Amino acid sequence: MTPMLLVLLLVVVQDKPKPKELPVVKYAMPLTVLSGSKTKVTLRGVRLDGVVIKYSVPLAIEADGKAIVLLRGFQLDGVKSVTTAAKDVDLKILEAGKKANVQSNFAVEKIGDSTVAIEVQMPKKFTGDTLPIVVKDANGESLPYNLTVASSITNEVEPNDDFVKAQKLTLPNTIDGLLQKERDIDLFQL
Repeated sequence: MTPMLLVLLLVVVQDKPKPKELPVVKYAMPLTVLSGSKTKVTLRGVRLDGVVIKYSVPLAIEADGKAIVLLRGFQLDGVKSVTTAAKDVDLKILEAGKKANVQSNFAVEKIGDSTVAIEVQMPKKFTGDTLPIVVKDANGESLPYNLTVASSITNEVEPNDDFVKAQKLTLPNTIDGLLQKERDIDLFQL
């Protein structure tokens, strides 16, 4: 009888980490280049720059008090922290980043595909016009997004869509309002 060697392979099944969403190049300018020449090529697409904040809701906060701000942009679904260079301002993540719905009439390249909700606690005597906000994920950090800081904010009063119903304001002023419908027109009287 000949000896046999029995080899037992044990396969361990692991959950593979989700692959990171890769950048998507939509187009390049110029569309063609000459072979052997040196040419600057500009790429346009989605997720080319890592974590990016495109805008916030609301667009402005008051200089004194607490505000909840929704940041929208790219790769915000992996955000681990939020910081600012401003003194005595407290920032914290309220809702972890997540993918956002993109309506068909909006270009994802302009509005972003993910959001993160943060709480901003402003100091009593904040002196700047903007608050630079930086978000960080495992791969790096965003460029600063400058959130507008106003001494006071006036809520828009509807209806204000014609000259007779224009909302009265004094300057300087920051308005907090909403677009009620497509092609909404808001009028203000000084």
